[in-house]
Amino acid sequence: MNQIKKYLTSMQFWLMLVIFLLGSIPVIVLGVGAIRIVDRDITNQKIDKIKNQANVLRNHLAESGYQDGKLTEAALRSSLNSELNQLANTYSARIEVTDADFQVIYDNYLVDQGKINISGNVLSCFEGKNYYNYNRETKLMEVDLAVSREGEEAIDGVISIVYHTDEIANLLNEIKDSIYMIETLFLFAVLGLAILFSRFMVQPFRKIEKSLEQVNAGNLSDRIKLSGYSETERITEALNEMLNRLEELDNSRSEFVSNVSHELKTPITSIKVLVDSLLTQEGVPEEMYREFLQDISLEIDRESAIITDLLTLVRLDKSVDSLNVSTVNINESIELILKRLRPIAAKKNIELVLESFRPVLAEVDEVKFGLVITNLVENAIKYNRIEGWVHISLNADHQYFYLKVSDSGIGMSEDELGKIFERFYRVDKARTREGDEVSGTGLGLAIARRIVVMHNGAIKVFSKPEEGTTFTVRMPLTFVRKEQDHGKMQEEM
Repeated sequence: MNQIKKYLTSMQFWLMLVIFLLGSIPVIVLGVGAIRIVDRDITNQKIDKIKNQANVLRNHLAESGYQDGKLTEAALRSSLNSELNQLANTYSARIEVTDADFQVIYDNYLVDQGKINISGNVLSCFEGKNYYNYNRETKLMEVDLAVSREGEEAIDGVISIVYHTDEIANLLNEIKDSIYMIETLFLFAVLGLAILFSRFMVQPFRKIEKSLEQVNAGNLSDRIKLSGYSETERITEALNEMLNRLEELDNSRSEFVSNVSHELKTPITSIKVLVDSLLTQEGVPEEMYREFLQDISLEIDRESAIITDLLTLVRLDKSVDSLNVSTVNINESIELILKRLRPIAAKKNIELVLESFRPVLAEVDEVKFGLVITNLVENAIKYNRIEGWVHISLNADHQYFYLKVSDSGIGMSEDELGKIFERFYRVDKARTREGDEVSGTGLGLAIARRIVVMHNGAIKVFSKPEEGTTFTVRMPLTFVRKEQDHGKMQEEM
């Protein structure tokens, strides 16, 4: 049960983790996407705003700032000095104006004032190609625009604006912090939902676990009732079927204990009655002593047979290592067993017929294989009709030999066929003919099946009420030793 608890805890953890990942990945992806979209939109808005103001300023330069038809520093300072300074102060930007002779005639930083500017961007503008650039790493925005008078193609100068976008970065950081906070809240919500959902999904299995704990405590009467998942419903059906089987097995064991107790007690009781009868009588004739001692001997044999069956079953449960395999003439082995059983069959005038299609040599444990034949044929005799028959046939191919035991007996119902190989199960005595005494512990067929399976073989039964019964056995000619699953029987022949 501890292993089941650990498994369910692990199952709930991994289920929670999967749900959390499935829920958190979209949140993270949406957060990253939102940050990129906001970054792009804010940056583009700033770039567009700077572009627009630069174009306005360029247009003002094109309308004024000229002296003798030429863009000059003096004209700039007289007409646009305030506008240039205002733009520079508003954006903390550096503004340069280059005239047609590539001389810087305005620099609000006064660093390049009067110097020659033949940078690539300026040369491109004089060729009619304006330049816009934003470097996200350095957070610098640069705009270079050509200045020309309306209606004229000649370029009189270039205005260059370099703008450091610190406020964009600060604004983006504030937005990122807000998005991260929202993401965190969503992730905690997803985690909470994952925990609740995983508990909800594991809850049916917890109920199954509690039911198994009750079974482990010995309560086999309660049944598991769950609805919801088709998987848990199938598991519940399988577990309930297992509980039915366990309950049947428990009842069978109880019945077996009762039967065995009765079977073991009956010979002892008979012996006690016989001995007491002898002890309480004086001058008992020798013939009566002999008769009583013969009856006591029979009861002791009966007791010994019951104990032998029990010990045999215990030994067979241990391992296939207990097999003493040798090459056996199966035909001769069956004939010897039938020779011992013919007197038993003769009491009910039952005919035993052996049909051998070919000589069969196989690797088997001769003693244990003899138990299979003995149990099958004895059952066929016990549950047969007076003046009935039992037919035994033996055949083989290149890999297996096949044994079939058929009788003209009382047969069995479908319910009995499903239980006939179970240990401790006995066919209902009420179905036997009045006056017939069918004894046994219900271990014979369980022993037979276990021996067949230990030899890597298979056994099946076919029967209908009042139409007799047929047992078929398939066993390999060559024995291969391997691990056997206790109680497992091969279904196909």
